[in-house]
Amino acid sequence: MILNLKLSFLSSHGLVGHRTPSNIGDYSKPNVVVYYNVDYVRDTKGTNYVRNRILKIAKKLADENVNVRFAVSNAEEFRHELNEFGIDDIKKDGKYVLARGSADQKYKMLDSFSFEALEEFARKVVSGSLEPYLKSQPIPEQTADVKVVVAKNFDDIVNDDTKDVLIEFYAPWCGHW
Repeated sequence: MILNLKLSFLSSHGLVGHRTPSNIGDYSKPNVVVYYNVDYVRDTKGTNYVRNRILKIAKKLADENVNVRFAVSNAEEFRHELNEFGIDDIKKDGKYVLARGSADQKYKMLDSFSFEALEEFARKVVSGSLEPYLKSQPIPEQTADVKVVVAKNFDDIVNDDTKDVLIEFYAPWCGHW
């Protein structure tokens, strides 16, 4: 059954599919998505140049039985996803790489884009050797009595089974708390 699903995905999208809002559900995890100016109408040659370079990496990893899917997406079309990862300023010629791990963890390639860095990033996503991306403020200085919780220290403080925790959620800009 799994083999059939894998073959059906590959036959419809290939090793590096063009991910659009209408086919987003077709991409299983782990997956690595390269966001750039994907435009098969006005710039077929430029779009395919980048995709074909990614295809070489995807083929190499598939031949090594590394379980990862690749896709290309238009950065403007998926601006909301880039914003989730803290990328607010999308440059016209920029390339951004985001990934989802097998357990739906989020990963963001922090290195400057290169095809070598992309391959290394994909390998690390699959191996689980990357720290998942959390959109969080930095951990503030803590006092002994009251702790300030942000995304990066939430599990350490709130989900600590050795003590009871009372937590207050508020928005500092809201006057109703």
